[in-house]
Amino acid sequence: MIVNQELLEENIIPDFRKKIKISDKILNEKTITLSLFAGLIAYLLLLIENIILASLFGYIS
Repeated sequence: MIVNQELLEENIIPDFRKKIKISDKILNEKTITLSLFAGLIAYLLLLIENIILASLFGYIS
């Protein structure tokens, strides 16, 4: 995106790039923690499912 420097200096076009960078950092931290929690929950559900299936088919006596 090409932004006219004169318009930025006169504040006719507000410079949203600084705000976007700050919100990207916050958003990235939130999405990283959410994806880690989602992966952990999915792993635990698969582990429980495997234990149940193994006990049903007699692999665990």
